[in-house]
Amino acid sequence: MEFKVGQRYTSHTEPDLGLGIVAEIDGRTVVISFPAAADTRAYSIANAPLSRIQYQAQDTIHTTQHTGPMVVIRVDEINGINHYQAEDEAGAQHQVPEWYLDPFIQITTAYDRLKSGQLSHPLDYQLRIETLRQHHRLASQPSRGLGGGRVQLLEHQVYIAHEVAKRPAPRVLLSDEVGLGKTIEAGMILHYLLHWGHATRVLVLVPDSLVHQWLVEMLRRFNLRFSIFDTERYQSLIEEGIENPFETEQCVLGTLSCLVNTAGAAQAAITAGWDCLVVDEAHHLTGPDETHTPDPQYGLVKQLTEQVPSVLLLTATPEQTGSQSHFARLHLLDSERYYDFKAFQAEDARYSQVRELINCLLDTKGNHPPQLTAQQDQQLQQNLLDPTQLQDPKARDKAVAHLLDTQGTGKAVFRNSRKHIQGFPTRTIHPYPLETPDPYLTLSPLQLLTPEAHEADEDWATFDTRVHWLTQWFKQYKHRKALLICHHTKTAAQLDKHLNLKAGIRSTAFYEGLSIVERDRAAAYFADEECGAQVLVCSEVGSEGRNFQFLQDLILFDLPQNPDLLEQRIGRLDRIGQGPEIHIHLPFFNHTAQAVLVRWYHEGLNQLAQSFSGGFKAYQLLREPLQACLEAPEDNARVDALIQISIDTCETLIEAQTQGRDALLEHHSCQPEIAQPLIQALKDEESQGLLKGYLQLCFDRLGVNYEDHSEDTWIISASEDLRIDPPTSFDPDGMTMTFNRDIALSREDFNFATFEHPLVTDLMHSISDTEFGNASVASISIKKLPAATLFLELWFCVQVSAPRSLGLDAYLPLSPTRFLMDVNGNNLANALAFEQLAALCEPIKKDVAIALVKRVTNTIHEMLTKAQTLMEAQLPDIKTKAIKHMEINLGEHINRLKTLQRVNPDIKESDINHIAQKIHASAEAIDHATLSLQGLKLMINTG
Repeated sequence: MEFKVGQRYTSHTEPDLGLGIVAEIDGRTVVISFPAAADTRAYSIANAPLSRIQYQAQDTIHTTQHTGPMVVIRVDEINGINHYQAEDEAGAQHQVPEWYLDPFIQITTAYDRLKSGQLSHPLDYQLRIETLRQHHRLASQPSRGLGGGRVQLLEHQVYIAHEVAKRPAPRVLLSDEVGLGKTIEAGMILHYLLHWGHATRVLVLVPDSLVHQWLVEMLRRFNLRFSIFDTERYQSLIEEGIENPFETEQCVLGTLSCLVNTAGAAQAAITAGWDCLVVDEAHHLTGPDETHTPDPQYGLVKQLTEQVPSVLLLTATPEQTGSQSHFARLHLLDSERYYDFKAFQAEDARYSQVRELINCLLDTKGNHPPQLTAQQDQQLQQNLLDPTQLQDPKARDKAVAHLLDTQGTGKAVFRNSRKHIQGFPTRTIHPYPLETPDPYLTLSPLQLLTPEAHEADEDWATFDTRVHWLTQWFKQYKHRKALLICHHTKTAAQLDKHLNLKAGIRSTAFYEGLSIVERDRAAAYFADEECGAQVLVCSEVGSEGRNFQFLQDLILFDLPQNPDLLEQRIGRLDRIGQGPEIHIHLPFFNHTAQAVLVRWYHEGLNQLAQSFSGGFKAYQLLREPLQACLEAPEDNARVDALIQISIDTCETLIEAQTQGRDALLEHHSCQPEIAQPLIQALKDEESQGLLKGYLQLCFDRLGVNYEDHSEDTWIISASEDLRIDPPTSFDPDGMTMTFNRDIALSREDFNFATFEHPLVTDLMHSISDTEFGNASVASISIKKLPAATLFLELWFCVQVSAPRSLGLDAYLPLSPTRFLMDVNGNNLANALAFEQLAALCEPIKKDVAIALVKRVTNTIHEMLTKAQTLMEAQLPDIKTKAIKHMEINLGEHINRLKTLQRVNPDIKESDINHIAQKIHASAEAIDHATLSLQGLKLMINTG
């Protein structure tokens, strides 16, 4: 096809975009603007999925320059552009260039295909209608967007994903403790946003060591395909003449170090226009304080967050680098709310009071009023709550929800702790006190924490008693694998070399300086059950992000002084679903600073045996006495005093956590009463077998082979008679798909079949967004009716052209409406159900069907006109109800925000204005909704 600027086209793959106009032609690419959807698309000219819209004489058109329909009298082509001579309802004639055609127009071809003899098999028609009904059903599901991931349905993850993804432009810090699945939460949110069109362009920034893991996790768990951008790729695209390489991909995975250190990359990323930004291990972002300016990576992320509407920051240790850095990260999310660090600190004082009030409300049983103090009574009134109306449990629940809304960092921060989540392994500690080697005796006490770092010769491994212990342990337990973590990169490299070459132990390494490919090869070699490495030696980067859930043994070659770093190390194994038990091995030099750290962590903080989220605060409070003990490890009395004060400090911190801000976050970050119905809905969906039944019909008609592999699992492949172009999500070599979530979790080589799997959505769109099956002729046999009795079954849908980000399908779904017309203009849809009638239908030879249609064309037109009149009479009411539903739903959000704004500075005027603008845009789009004849079947009785 030859494109000209101003021509009008529709998209095969996205018909809901409305009528597009050629905006730009650049070499091999054509850019189409879709005014109805406020969007643009760029297509390759060679294979653009577009259809030119050209009207003929007697066709009815609508334009942007005139109200009401006009009838085409003549069509003139001038320089490739159609100019329509058309007459309006008043009889006046107008010259209408095609660029003035109404962009909200919807193309309906079912009737034309019926008249022209382009007929489909009745089963194709049935598949089309079933697809439309499934589209409608799925759009109205409360759990939509949450079921497509290959993940366990855990309450806290489902709740967070649902709560965050449904926000207009979510900006949150996901800070669940180590092992609770922040990456999964982020993946669920991204899947929801991308699946429902609330985002189309995503930038994910992670540490260098986690690039491939994120790539694999997003693809394996959520079927999300990201393109890795590193310095080499960026520069190669620049050399090809690409002005902004980031604009060539929709979903990009990269690193902050690449953006900061590659010339031009940072500015290109800032201007590329993203819908969502994700930053993992966000505790590395160091913001400004009184002593230093922000690091370059923080500065870059700040510029990005000023441009990108949705932002997800991930860290298990939000206060690892101090409260001020934690505040700086919250400032990235909402600079108006978190504008002053001192004001942020002052808020902590009131959290314990709010928590006590919430507990009082929750602890009250039955229809009794809560026993409130005068201060609590006043506190409720300050929060716009009437204490006299709290006898009813439901009223108290609403009051608790309101308090959680109005207090603390709940709007921006989600943090769950292990103590409230089940499924973690127990930790078994194995300390191994060892003699200090003679060559180390000249080192200072602090140097003995990592003595090998102060040795110029690599031979330290030959005399280090920890290395000797390692060798003996691996030889004794030849069938056990272990993750070994040490602080320094040099230590990891030299240990790996020694274990491989001198100790005869299969070892591999993972540390800074290795390329992504080298790190991934190391991880894969270690994961190989039969011939893989027995030990993976990691530097500190091995304690971030990477998960090794097939392991039970962790060896800590040294201990960090920062408790959060220790928690991250242990968290590589101590994760949900890891198994019943993990073993933590601690070889250390007795009577040295190493022994002090072991005692401090084990006896003082109890952090080796269980997770402790207050470790970093304890370290800040105890830094000086800890340092003194590390410098004088032989002073047993001082060390004993340190242990006791550490125990007391931890008790105080735990009490503060249960009373203050963390307690509010616990209430806010997981609400089972919301999560459980969503999880049950997903389980019901999977257990009912709706997808399996739909796919059987779909595969039978489209030419896809399927056979049982095992229980709830199919092997699918393309047959020689495949009737559609295979979607990109279809593996031409065949795929194994399981409908069972438990099987999918245990077999990563299987695809997890859900209605949100790309293959299923691609197939559904290839049916509903094309002419597939939309016109059919069949015979039925009903003996009680006269022979040759005609029926016309029609399915109308309401279609709206609007940005998917408005989420209008929640208020105005497709709503397939069925009519079954007889020759007298009666609608018999209630008398004969769709499934009942479909079971009676038999195909008719095509030449007979074509002849029948020609013979009764006028009758068909009368039946169609009658049904269309009936449906058009319903349309204004449908629109009115949809607008009212939308205004009530979004209006509740505005009222809630206005109420919250009176008691909580979290709520900005821009939040309210955003929803008000969304209401206006939604109402306008719904008002332009049109009817679309999606299916039509002529039936003749032969009984």
